[in-house]
Amino acid sequence: LITPYIYFLFILWLPFYIKNGWVLILGFLLGMTIDYYTITPGLHAAASVLVAFLRPIIINLFAPKDATEFSYKEPSPKAMGWTAYLLYALILSFCHNTYLLLLELMSFGSFLHFLMKIIITTAISMLMIIIAELIFPRKLKFRSNTA
Repeated sequence: LITPYIYFLFILWLPFYIKNGWVLILGFLLGMTIDYYTITPGLHAAASVLVAFLRPIIINLFAPKDATEFSYKEPSPKAMGWTAYLLYALILSFCHNTYLLLLELMSFGSFLHFLMKIIITTAISMLMIIIAELIFPRKLKFRSNTA
């Protein structure tokens, strides 16, 4: 019932200034790498591309609107605030796990079992993301007006 996925955290950590096309390509390559080692034909690639596609939309929802507050180059709890960052990670984790598990099952069978698996997998993934953020704090770079 529990299969935590954390590999898509690398898509979440990509800097803000990377173009959306490159984020999609990196998401696809990350997913295909996972698919190659787990022998799943494109399941992780599809879910990773979905996360890469939704990432800029979710960032625009939760990024600070005031330019003085938004001075970092990459998403992190320090840059966005813990609440906004956790909502950002939770929404993308939920979308990733729902899409991946839906592709894995290809039929609902028991909808309650399917829903329970999504919720538990997302909760464990979020726990692992929080632990990763606390154990591996990143040195954040500030944006500047110079090139």
